[in-house]
Amino acid sequence: MRRFLVLCLLGLLGLAGCRAAQQESVADIQEPLSPPTIERSLAADFRLATLGGDTVSLQDYRGKVVLLNFWATWCPACRSEMAAIEQYYQAHQAEDLVVLGVNYQEDSDLVAPFVAEAELSFPVLLDTTGKTASAYGVVGLPSSYFISCRGELLGFWPGAVSESLLEQHLTPYLGECSAEE
Repeated sequence: MRRFLVLCLLGLLGLAGCRAAQQESVADIQEPLSPPTIERSLAADFRLATLGGDTVSLQDYRGKVVLLNFWATWCPACRSEMAAIEQYYQAHQAEDLVVLGVNYQEDSDLVAPFVAEAELSFPVLLDTTGKTASAYGVVGLPSSYFISCRGELLGFWPGAVSESLLEQHLTPYLGECSAEE
């Protein structure tokens, strides 16, 4: 029951974020003090194909902090946040950060040109069936999930993220697992 309530809350907040992102540009969005938090349960594992045809799993990235971003090429807010995500990734990939851009239900022939044009260097995964998005309770795009190096859900952000939001809410977790060793 508790998990159901959390998923319902995620869904409602996702809808609100999508509406806000549609009405305003990423630069105009006022950021609240903190992202919605969720119970620290393990993030749902998945197996998805990359644009290159390999198959990856969330488990493959255990020991690293993961920014899991659900997006689509038809989504204006998704397109506009990609530069900020790429900049954040470039600045922090050496600190055990992984960004996984999960494209929602689009064909690789449509996704690949966008990824090349945007010069994205982080892995882009294809959720062609939408099952992974469903497992995370995604109801609006973009939606981002913050996952600890131990695979726990730290929080999520419904709507477009900015580099400053990621710096504030994700950077404190970087290096967490290396500090424990």
